[in-house]
Amino acid sequence: MSSGSVRVFRRGASAIGEETLNDDIVERVTAHRIYLVATCDRELKRRLRKIPGVPLISIKERRYQVE
Repeated sequence: MSSGSVRVFRRGASAIGEETLNDDIVERVTAHRIYLVATCDRELKRRLRKIPGVPLISIKERRYQVE
């Protein structure tokens, strides 16, 4: 695997708050549209579904769900 082909973002403690983290993710995906997003956050999934062409991965009933 070449460097830079896969980026992993881990969620850590933030003094900014969860909503700002979601805003950053939505902003980055909207600008570049090259990201595959894996989340179980309902609000974030709802916002990302409005952006065409963004694949979402979540876990539903102990199985991976790809949208």
